Amino acid sequence: TPAKGTLSAPNYSLIPEGIGVAYNTGTLTINPLPVLSASSGTGGSISCAKSGQQGTVSCSSSYPSNTRITVTASPSTGYAFSSWTGCTSLTASCSVTLDSDKTVTASFTPRNYVLSLTRTNGSVTCNGETCATSYPYNSTINLSATPNTNYKFDSWSGACTGTSSTCTITMGQGASVTANFSLLITDPVITWTSPSSSTKYGEVIGDKQYNVSANVPGKFTYSPAKGTTLP
Repeated sequence: TPAKGTLSAPNYSLIPEGIGVAYNTGTLTINPLPVLSASSGTGGSISCAKSGQQGTVSCSSSYPSNTRITVTASPSTGYAFSSWTGCTSLTASCSVTLDSDKTVTASFTPRNYVLSLTRTNGSVTCNGETCATSYPYNSTINLSATPNTNYKFDSWSGACTGTSSTCTITMGQGASVTANFSLLITDPVITWTSPSSSTKYGEVIGDKQYNVSANVPGKFTYSPAKGTTLP
């Protein structure tokens, strides 16, 4: 008796030993059982069950012909079910009928997580490029902060911490990062825009208006009394 398979002998007659009677000869055929080979790619696992029955069965085994097996895909943390190979189902559950050998593979893709970035008076790059709004699970992001002119980088807050202008995070979930910049405190260079340079210095202030500009942002107040000599 074969261990696995079906036995058919439609024209074969068994004759007891020692009885001299005629018998028909025929063909003895052994049909192997169909084999299920189900597996999963990176990012998840699978389980198998006979349709309509409780409990699980092997996902890599032979079964009686026409057995119906349901293969279920389970994504790992940070992944989502993507598709099947060898099955037409669009969901994470796939049923196959073993009328022949069947190979089924579940595929998974990393989930994308949002990176929320706040920066004022400066810029931030991610891995040397413009930062995206989301990244795949477990991505490594190297952030670098650059202050605008007349500003300096102070610190990070949120998923990044510290006072170094660079920071590395891993996208295990959504992340919020703030780059903090502040104004550089420097002595401003004052430029008198009116009256003209040939008349302003040493001139006694009268009723005319004098305008100046500075090379750094900020508000500067100079309120000399009438009659004061321009410095």
